[in-house]
Amino acid sequence: MSATPSAGEVDFDSAQFRKVLGRFPTGVVVVTAISASGEPVGMTVGSFTSVSLDPPLVGFLPDRSSSSFPRIREASRFCVNVLSADQAPVCRQFAAKGADKFQGLGWTPGPRTGAPVLSGSVAWIECDLHSVTDAGDHYFVLGDVLGIGAGHEQLPLLFFQGGYGRFSSLSMAAWDEAGLLEPLQATTVGRSVMEALAAELDMEVLAMVLRGEEMIVVSSAGNSFREHGVTSRVGARVPLVPPMGSYVVAWDEVAAGDWLDRAERSVGSRAEAENVLQRVRDRGWSLGLMSERQVAFDIAVSNASVANPTDEQREALDRSIADIRLEDTEPEVVSPDRTYAIRHIGAPVFAPDGGVLFALNAFGYRSLAGHEIAIMSQRIVAAANRISALVAETLPLVRREFEPRVTEASVTVDTSHHAQ
Repeated sequence: MSATPSAGEVDFDSAQFRKVLGRFPTGVVVVTAISASGEPVGMTVGSFTSVSLDPPLVGFLPDRSSSSFPRIREASRFCVNVLSADQAPVCRQFAAKGADKFQGLGWTPGPRTGAPVLSGSVAWIECDLHSVTDAGDHYFVLGDVLGIGAGHEQLPLLFFQGGYGRFSSLSMAAWDEAGLLEPLQATTVGRSVMEALAAELDMEVLAMVLRGEEMIVVSSAGNSFREHGVTSRVGARVPLVPPMGSYVVAWDEVAAGDWLDRAERSVGSRAEAENVLQRVRDRGWSLGLMSERQVAFDIAVSNASVANPTDEQREALDRSIADIRLEDTEPEVVSPDRTYAIRHIGAPVFAPDGGVLFALNAFGYRSLAGHEIAIMSQRIVAAANRISALVAETLPLVRREFEPRVTEASVTVDTSHHAQ
């Protein structure tokens, strides 16, 4: 019988430890207090847990290096705010260092502790500090529960494998996204392809599905957007604003017609919008360029609540939509020696019946030369075709021989100034 390894003799490293434990989803809370100086203080915590019913006890584990926890500890009373699924921006705000964490947020003093109860929280638990125990590179904080409360019936925010998302029980399978079953199955089949592509390109790879006048992110691989404060885009709803979104409508006659009608109103030229769709079909992939307008749009989408956007959030989103320009997407010519600031490159994943299941979208701000864009687009199209083939082999959607609609990437290249 082999001996149990001691703490210093484990056969795994911290990266493996983090990866394995990352397979366990956790809730997300913000712990708040009123500091000894009378100012509100708070921190994001992903390790909150109930401990005892009798007496009522809860606990959480802050990092020993936290600059916020000493102030909460000194206050000796705190409030645990359970965040709702659309409060990911609140989570990021309280995770940031050196900022006014309460800026722009509504809160009221808890009735038992005076600690901030954040507006929009699913629930809150007010506590006296019971004890603080050393626990490796963290503390284990135990709290005596003094009072509890619940907000509106909303889904909680979850953290899983490096990303934020929401919970949906099996009994809710017939909710308003029931039509996403096929693309969700397809992203499961193609998960390894998405992960490999994200690692190869060092970009976030998204699966985006068209629903009405929105594009919904149903799956994500890679976390290269962390530096922008976005951990995961799964569940995000992006307004379908022409000339954006051409790669999710180009192969759907009805959707393309609706998109062209809106493009005529927004960009002023139906003919130019039709040229955009034709370029996407001819190439088999889509290129979105980065601009200040596009960055503003991404920020507005990220900040807007999914379920109940505020008037301020709606106004910011409307302003950013009004600023979108035709030149921000699908350039007619990609010169090999010219450098482009890109936002995304996307390609369609097809169902066996020829319809588009979802768009495979490599997302992330990059500066690339035209010849690098050509190489990257080929890799993305190859990955999309691989997922299409896996879907045809694995999912019994339509039982007939599958022939990829897009077999290779193409690019219109201006060679007149190409260095020999």
